[in-house]
Amino acid sequence: MNYNLYIIVLFFVFGFSSTTKDIININLKAKFNNLTNKQWHYKWNENGTAHRIYGNKISRDVNVQNKKLLELDARAFIQENNFLFNIDDNEIEVWVNDTKGDIRYLIFNQLYNGIPVWNSRIDFRYRLNGDIVLVGNDTFSDIDIDMNNNYDMLDALNIAKNHVGYSEKKGDYVIEESEQYIWVDEKESSKYYLTWLVELYVHEINVHKHELPVHRWKVFVDSFTGKVVNKIDMVQTATVSGYVSGGVKNDPYGVEFNRPLEHVEVQISGVGSTYTDENGFYSIEIGNQNRTATVKLEGSYINTNNSSGSDASISRTVIPGTTEDFIFSNANSIPSERDTYFHANLIHDWQKSLDPSFSGADYEMPANVNINDNCNAFWDGNSINMYQAGGGCPATGEMADVVYHEYGHGLQQFIYAPYTSPFDSGMGEGCADYWAMTITNSPCLGQGFFGNGTCLRDGNNTRQYPANECDGGVHCLGELTMGSMWKTRENLIELLGYNDGVERADDLFYFAQTARPNNVPDFLVEILIADDNDGIVDNGTPYYVSICDAFEEHNIECPISGPLSELEYLPNDEIIFELPPDATESQDIVIVNVGQPGSLLNYSLGTSPFESPSGGPDNDGTFWADSNNEPSLSYDWIDISDVGTLYNFS
Repeated sequence: MNYNLYIIVLFFVFGFSSTTKDIININLKAKFNNLTNKQWHYKWNENGTAHRIYGNKISRDVNVQNKKLLELDARAFIQENNFLFNIDDNEIEVWVNDTKGDIRYLIFNQLYNGIPVWNSRIDFRYRLNGDIVLVGNDTFSDIDIDMNNNYDMLDALNIAKNHVGYSEKKGDYVIEESEQYIWVDEKESSKYYLTWLVELYVHEINVHKHELPVHRWKVFVDSFTGKVVNKIDMVQTATVSGYVSGGVKNDPYGVEFNRPLEHVEVQISGVGSTYTDENGFYSIEIGNQNRTATVKLEGSYINTNNSSGSDASISRTVIPGTTEDFIFSNANSIPSERDTYFHANLIHDWQKSLDPSFSGADYEMPANVNINDNCNAFWDGNSINMYQAGGGCPATGEMADVVYHEYGHGLQQFIYAPYTSPFDSGMGEGCADYWAMTITNSPCLGQGFFGNGTCLRDGNNTRQYPANECDGGVHCLGELTMGSMWKTRENLIELLGYNDGVERADDLFYFAQTARPNNVPDFLVEILIADDNDGIVDNGTPYYVSICDAFEEHNIECPISGPLSELEYLPNDEIIFELPPDATESQDIVIVNVGQPGSLLNYSLGTSPFESPSGGPDNDGTFWADSNNEPSLSYDWIDISDVGTLYNFS
């Protein structure tokens, strides 16, 4: 008799997770792991909710591109797993439902009695095949407050105006009608307030040197007591302070070259307007008579304004059938106007190349240059603002990387809508820095600001998370984000080559922001989610080593424990022994770890007499099978339907 002996190679991967102090979280974690039959990474909020659950995948039968069906699926998931969320279906509404890259980003915001709770949200990340790869719960289930308003919308508006020194005589204005929110003060064990959110654009009365001249306030007024419980200034700045030196010609761009200006509006009297293309070319029908053409440094996406002089403008008569060129020079414009217009359009188009569907910055953005101050620039929620030369500083409107930085603040504001872009964590400054660095292909921000070869900030910095020495300074904290991203970019260039490496780094940087993370560790998780290609982050992502090595240089822990091993063995199908009784034979099995350098492969070998065992091995190494799934078993069916007595059991 011949016996077939099949070698079954079993590969066990061992993982470890940290132990949380809260027994409730341990129980929630165990219950979710058991329900999904998978292991996950967990990050917990102070109130015990699961801020992030990720690292594996849950397959869902849903058309991800159908917004309504996707929302219904996510709502069903919440109710199926409500032990994690503890929230009713009518207490959430969708605020974000977008596809960016290979991920569908779905975010619900919490409601309390129909009023949105500020920054209280439930997050989902779906892959395009329907797999859920991340869920997060940042809601508050213990809200119980009086919903009566002692102070109405008008009362709140007046309180907020008085609080921030609002005056229409200064040109201050109300940005939009006030809305009600539940404000959560997490510093006081999640204390809740029914508030009016008032948004005001306010000019500074006594502007000291290098201080911002304007503020874009979000003021939260308690509708019960009339007190201001919080205010946020949404004006983002690039503080370009530095050393004073003399006798140094500081021209950040070197020699001027005549460059095409894209998106410029060309106005023709009695006809209308057209816009230049990427080569600066325009063409418009003007009939059979001479017309007046007017060209300014304004167009589809940028409107450059000289704050201390006349705006750049060229106007002349054009004749049908002729070619008419318009060249901006020092005779009709100042360098800050030309440089800011060119570079602001460049970053606009750079972002559109990453995500053509994004339209947040597709408006005629004001670019105010030559402001009567120096050594600074800022984003005010709607425009970029660049200062004159002086005080040892060049005009910031002539610094390409500062233009990119300020515009980057605007991009992040629009990307994060309807949520507020991150400010306390320094991510806002760090992301704005990275926009500038990747476009200029240099880790130096503020190139030449202190003289030839100097920088304001450096992407090759060694700032270590959590950077307590920054004492909350957002530019200092921002070095964590921009340093990690710059090193990720360098690692990917080394691995993939320049073009592919830059493209991958910029894609990950941009699409991770569309998840609206508020701190650098969450930003890293979103980068890994965007980089993943199989829905299971725990088994690594295509470029996680390049990413994690960069972030870990700044002491930002990577959630993936690498290097990862991978098993290959030869022969890779089956080994069959056909032996007479009492005979022996041997064959070699070659086991190879083809995983990442430095990885350790754990494996186990077992033997089974079955080709397709139904189960096993147990603790004794035993396998089992039945005739339904084991083709190698020999058996004969005996029909006993006409034999004996039939018994029925109920």
